[in-house]
Amino acid sequence: MMFAGAGRLAILRSTAWKASGLALLLAIAGCGAVTSEAAADRAIRSVSSSTEISVLETRLSTFHQEAPQSEVVPADTLVWAVTLAGTFEAPSCGPAGNTECPPPNHRALVLIDAQTGEFIFASMPAPAR
Repeated sequence: MMFAGAGRLAILRSTAWKASGLALLLAIAGCGAVTSEAAADRAIRSVSSSTEISVLETRLSTFHQEAPQSEVVPADTLVWAVTLAGTFEAPSCGPAGNTECPPPNHRALVLIDAQTGEFIFASMPAPAR
């Protein structure tokens, strides 16, 4: 993955960087990365909860590290992984005629593109870490 900014070019070849290393790389590259606060705000606006939503954790990562089985975006896409607490109801109660809905989830993982701030993916419940 390459980042261009202010006439400089930084190349990230490994997804094994720690979040602080990725944040430093983005800052040095000057690519106009999204802040963790902006990512958390976008994550909250991307899901629906019947109770107040709170942010439990925001960390810089790659899409593959957070959703290794998915191919929604390239694996090396830098993402803000935002873990939220709330009451997240199932989008469906199953087939027509089903009278029992699954219980709500209380944690959600939302992935936000670290460069654009766009919503990428949500998982409910949030995977155990």
